[in-house]
Amino acid sequence: MSVSVEMPKYKSHKEVWALKIKSIVRDGEGENRESDGSAIITPEEEGYAPFRVEGDYLHKHKPQAGGYYVVYKDGYKSFSPAEAFEEGNTLIKETTFLERLINEEKELGEKIVGLNKGLQTDGFADKVGYYQFELLNLQHSNMIAYRRVLIMRINDLGKAGQKS
Repeated sequence: MSVSVEMPKYKSHKEVWALKIKSIVRDGEGENRESDGSAIITPEEEGYAPFRVEGDYLHKHKPQAGGYYVVYKDGYKSFSPAEAFEEGNTLIKETTFLERLINEEKELGEKIVGLNKGLQTDGFADKVGYYQFELLNLQHSNMIAYRRVLIMRINDLGKAGQKS
């Protein structure tokens, strides 16, 4: 009797470079000549030129339009179907320092609201214990102070940006 156990689960945290594939035209396609086995991939994203991939890549990965041409940090090139890629990856948008501060302040504000709801819930102190409840109140106060500092920095940097 064999027992089936679920394999260990992993969450990917790799950074990759990728382009969504608009079209793939194989070398010699529509022409009456020998092919070198390569193809030209045209990216869907604006501003990226079509590029050639070798026949080995095509044979190994079998890319299709609508999927993603993926390049890993070590230079390894792969293909990922759109659904799998989009489910497992989020676009890293280049942001300015001010934008990162604004995002941090927004996220901190949401955490403060959540913590405040917990602290205001009847019986919460009994549930977490008196010492933890006091620590959470101290954390809440410090989060509010930290948020005030972030807001002051955002306002100051925003004014500085308007001057230039």
